[in-house]
Amino acid sequence: MLRVGLLVPSSNTVMERDLHRGLAAFADVHTARMRLSDVTPEAEQVMLDREALPAAERVADVRPDVVVFGCTSASSLHGAAYDEAFRTHLAETVGVEVLGVLSSVLAELEGRGSVALFTPYVDALTSSIAASLEAAGIPIASSSGLGLGDNLQIGSLPPEQVVEEVGRMDLRGAAMLFCSCTNLRAYEAVGALQDRTGLPVVTSNQAVVSQLRSLAGLPTHTPR
Repeated sequence: MLRVGLLVPSSNTVMERDLHRGLAAFADVHTARMRLSDVTPEAEQVMLDREALPAAERVADVRPDVVVFGCTSASSLHGAAYDEAFRTHLAETVGVEVLGVLSSVLAELEGRGSVALFTPYVDALTSSIAASLEAAGIPIASSSGLGLGDNLQIGSLPPEQVVEEVGRMDLRGAAMLFCSCTNLRAYEAVGALQDRTGLPVVTSNQAVVSQLRSLAGLPTHTPR
C-alpha cells in the first residue's frame, strides 16, 4: 500500500473523502491541516507562508511515500514555477516527493485542446487559475466562478448544483472542462458533468488521484 501524506486547508471537507474513495485499493491517506477559512488570495498567501511547512513536518511523522499539497488555488496563486519551487522546499523537509494540484492538473490537460474553466472562487482566484493554465500552454476557451469566499460554503455545494452551474457556461470552443478546487464536489459528478456538457472532464481531486495511480504503477483513469 502506498502511504500518502495529505496537506489540506483546515476548512476543506471534500478532498479527504475523494482521495479515500479514489485510492482505497492501493493507498492509505494521512492528513495534516493548514489553517484557512476564507478562500482569498491574501488568506492563501498566509497559509503558504505560515501553515504549510509546519503541517508538512507533522505529516512526515507517518513516513509517507509521497505528500500531496491539496489546494488548487494556492498552488496556482503565483504560477507553475513558484508552485514547483514551493513544493521542492516542502520536499526537502519531508524527504519525499510533494505532489501539487496544479502540476497534476497540467499533466491531465496538456495537449488536449482549449479548456472551459469552472471554479467556486472569487474573481481574483479564478483569474489566477486561468493565468497559470495559460502560462503553461493550456488555452482557456471560457471561465466562470461562483464568487464564493467561504470554504465551508464551497464544500457544502451538492454535486447536482455543480452540474447546474456548469450547465450555464458558454462552452463554445472548449475541448475539455476543468472543474477547479479540491473542496468542490465535482469528482463525484464527473459522469453527470460529461453527460451535461458533452466534454471530457478533469477535476482537481481526480487529477491528483490519477497522478498517484501513476506513481503506484497503475493506469490513470477518469471516473464516471
